[in-house]
Amino acid sequence: DAESATPPDVDPHARRQVMRNQELMKFLFEPFTVDLKRGVQIEPENRQEWQSLYVATFRLGEAMNLLYFREGKDYMKTAEWRQMVTDSRQAALDVGAAVRKRDFPEAQVRYERLIQTCNDCHRKFEPGDPTIVPAWQ
Repeated sequence: DAESATPPDVDPHARRQVMRNQELMKFLFEPFTVDLKRGVQIEPENRQEWQSLYVATFRLGEAMNLLYFREGKDYMKTAEWRQMVTDSRQAALDVGAAVRKRDFPEAQVRYERLIQTCNDCHRKFEPGDPTIVPAWQ
């Protein structure tokens, strides 16, 4: 079980989930995704706008780390789940890397890849979830 996988020096109750998975997506991931979607629509014009886009990518990437520790669905214990989470997190970091270089066309390409990884995961594990639509569609 999940508690037996917890390292001995970590209180297993410290990892208690606060939200159901649907709530986590709606209240944490959706706002981050909306921020990122806004940021990739029009090329940033100044340092503050570039920084806002950069922060949006890394907030989403960091939030994806929470998915490794989710429980409640059998698929969340599979290697395929962990790989898809890893792929999505890396895709968010790749957007951030393009933003850091101020390569807006590359950031848009990387953003499309990120959306694809999210949708692939949703289709695989939660087929009823809505498809995330890229910013320019």
